[in-house]
Amino acid sequence: MYGQQNSSITVSDARYVVPAGSPTNAQHEIAEVRRRLGPAAAGADDIADLDVLMDLIDSGDAGLLHFACHNTFKADAGGSVIVMGGGPFVPGYLNTAVTRRALARRHPLVFINACRSAGVVPEYTQMMGWAEQFMAAGAGAFVGTLWAVRSDSAGSFASVFYDALTEPNTLGEAVHTARVTAGRDSTDPTWLAYTIYGDPAAYAVTS
Repeated sequence: MYGQQNSSITVSDARYVVPAGSPTNAQHEIAEVRRRLGPAAAGADDIADLDVLMDLIDSGDAGLLHFACHNTFKADAGGSVIVMGGGPFVPGYLNTAVTRRALARRHPLVFINACRSAGVVPEYTQMMGWAEQFMAAGAGAFVGTLWAVRSDSAGSFASVFYDALTEPNTLGEAVHTARVTAGRDSTDPTWLAYTIYGDPAAYAVTS
């Protein structure tokens, strides 16, 4: 666990980022997450366009953000890219949100369930990546991966994680449960790929 210390993380008003061209099982993953979070965490429609996502982040009203999509990571080409309607989403687009601490009022959970979504590249004065940017903008916790993961395994990890987080368990306990469950398949290293930024003692809240 890395990052700022928040005793609670928001999972209400959930929005799901599912751009065109996302993995074929993305909608199934989202349906499973919705079912586990229940009506108390329900948000509006899925997000496929960059402008809609940026407006939500910059508004300061964002709740849980769960991405079920592809993330392309190339260290020699600026790092992470999520292709969305209206243009690519890159960590640098969060600079305004970082400056304004746009997510600090609600401390939402941000889960980018995509390949190497926790990868970083060096900038002039710091490392740059999704986790660093979202946490600096005030997210309560960030979940991402360090390398490519299988879509079905990623969906299963997310389902177990949200089940455990809303029982309720602490963030650390929920991650541990998801890793142990995923690790039962000795042929699949997906459970090792996930990294979490946040306070392991934090609990999810739905308000």
